Amino acid sequence: MLDRRAGDLPAGQRAPGEVPARAQPQAQRGRSRETGRQMGRRAGGRRPARRGRDPRGRAGVFRGGSAVSMQRSALRANALSESARTGHSGCLVIFGAIFLAVGCVGVTMFLAAPLWRAYAARDWVEVPCTIRESRVGRNNDDGEGYRVEVRYEYRYAAGGEAGARRYESDRYDFSNGVYTSGRKGKQAVVDRLRPGTKTTCRVNPRRPDEAVLKAGLPSTIWLALLTLLFPLAGAAAIAFGIRGMRRERARREGRLPRSADARPPAAGAGPPDDMQGPCVLEPAVSRRGKAIGLSLAALLWNGIVWTIFFALIVPDVRGGLFGWFEVLFFSVFLLVGLFIAGAAIHAVLALANPRIRLTLNRRAVRPGERIEVQWECEGNASRIDTLTIAVEGREEATYTRGTTTSTDKRIFARIPVKTAEGVRDIETGRTALAMPADAAPTFEAPHNKLRWQLAVRGVIRHWPDIDDAYDLLVLPAGKEGSR
Repeated sequence: MLDRRAGDLPAGQRAPGEVPARAQPQAQRGRSRETGRQMGRRAGGRRPARRGRDPRGRAGVFRGGSAVSMQRSALRANALSESARTGHSGCLVIFGAIFLAVGCVGVTMFLAAPLWRAYAARDWVEVPCTIRESRVGRNNDDGEGYRVEVRYEYRYAAGGEAGARRYESDRYDFSNGVYTSGRKGKQAVVDRLRPGTKTTCRVNPRRPDEAVLKAGLPSTIWLALLTLLFPLAGAAAIAFGIRGMRRERARREGRLPRSADARPPAAGAGPPDDMQGPCVLEPAVSRRGKAIGLSLAALLWNGIVWTIFFALIVPDVRGGLFGWFEVLFFSVFLLVGLFIAGAAIHAVLALANPRIRLTLNRRAVRPGERIEVQWECEGNASRIDTLTIAVEGREEATYTRGTTTSTDKRIFARIPVKTAEGVRDIETGRTALAMPADAAPTFEAPHNKLRWQLAVRGVIRHWPDIDDAYDLLVLPAGKEGSR
């Protein structure tokens, strides 16, 4: 029975969980794709059979708006989708491995090596030197990068100047000859190092032919920090890919309940054994995974654009080589980075929210049937002002127009289930959900998805709200749906 602790409802008002009959995705004209109506509309009684085509374009028999041949298509889509998901996880691991390998090489060349040389140069010997040549070098590839190019000579002998041997070097610092923007700053250095200028350099006593004019950390070291983002992104991709492969293997072995990815059995068949008994639902998207993903995206994006802004654009603006129009154009990327950073902070703060634990009296439901939903708040329920639970039908279709592939996502049905206010009602409770008699079953194909979710939203004052979704498996209607 429905939870009516608030009192009997007035005449003509629906109780929570009692929903309008129409909960079908609407067909959209002009698009060659499967829609909710093609996936099967369920009515209370039978309709005369008519000839038609199933969503895959195969001839079939439709009863009450659903194709009999759709069951065979769903089974084939099951195998295709399972292999596609496993393939996606494998591709993610391969992509991450490539990113990790390239990133490690970049970190070694542009970050680790300069840091190590700067650290080792602390013990080098300082000796007099004379500048022979100096100029501002320009990158011939794009002409936008500059560096200090200098050649100097010095004399060094272990133990004193007697019998010191003459050496030459062209190393200005430990930046490995990296080109950066800002010609004005490089020109100022060259002006101080005119040919014939007497200055000092540092010499490696173990290898006297190795010297540097400017010891310590090079000015480009902050730009080299960007190389850290590549191995981090690669490692994250590998971790997510392995996690996805493990979850798919666990689903195949039956150690994880299937949700929107489960394929409906034949109409009229009883639910499988693992669909019986109470079932605790897991969120479709974990809060931790969302926070980690957004944080990595914010770190990668902002690390790149802000480093470019301060290391490359600001010096050029000061030197008069960069116009304000270019600065305004680049500021769009900075604003996008701030938006991603804000979303990441929002997701991280949401980790401290109370968690809503949902339990169903059975794993699956058919159109026209009732299912019991029980909730329990894990955490401080007094922080939540209002808790709402609703069933949402979501449709996703991928189609191609010319050379462009697009994916449409929309919510075609929303069924209020429960609204709880007050600590006692929010902490724990139960209610019943009645699925519409014509609700389309859960379906997934390589280019189409139709899934039902229990959307849980909790309003928290002055803090990110609770916004979690739990997959609900809807099976095809039986010959006689239970009411």
